[in-house]
Amino acid sequence: MSDTEALADAFHVIEVWYERLVTGSPQQITDFIREAERVLPSGWQRDHKREERFITLPDEPVPPCFVRTSRPGVGVTLWLDREGGTLLLPGTDRSMAGSQYYLELAEAIREFESAVLFPAASVSGAKVTSRVIGPRSVVPGLVMDYLFEFLGTGRRDWPLPVDVAKKWRRLVISAYRSDTLLEPAEFREWLVAQGWSDEQAQRFLDELDEDAQLLADFKDELKIT
Repeated sequence: MSDTEALADAFHVIEVWYERLVTGSPQQITDFIREAERVLPSGWQRDHKREERFITLPDEPVPPCFVRTSRPGVGVTLWLDREGGTLLLPGTDRSMAGSQYYLELAEAIREFESAVLFPAASVSGAKVTSRVIGPRSVVPGLVMDYLFEFLGTGRRDWPLPVDVAKKWRRLVISAYRSDTLLEPAEFREWLVAQGWSDEQAQRFLDELDEDAQLLADFKDELKIT
């Protein structure tokens, strides 16, 4: 494999890592993190001190941080950003170290996925899914952020409690203001992959349509008056 091919392969591995999503109940996510730390291979460690520096609110969930320390070359850090009690979003530290960093990062991701991510999910009952909804849906980054914020609450039925309703309103307003396009069948399938039932996924879409229509009606009323 040429250097160019190796780098392209590395970028693909990194891209897939950023598209992954770990979902489960709060207990499953807790068990997943505990198991991930337990099965870390030689040369890896969890960096609790770095995690603490990223906590800004007293009740903010801890984002697990795993560092590969034993290899020569560019250091690699993998994050599992925690959204509420039910989601983990894989990420990495950025680096200006050049192409060698991406090769090292891809190697580390492969090792972490095979030795930690999938085994910990199997033991804990958490699911490794995808952040990508599908080719027919168009969802801007900010809307995805609000979507994950809402999904992280673990709430799947209506009416919503006050704290969750605020997150829902941010999601609805952001989706309404942007060029968001959710293909219904595709989005239902994606929600089911995250652990929602068919009925819960349909209720989500129904509530989103109803609230978006309410915003549209309100906008029309403002034009009239």
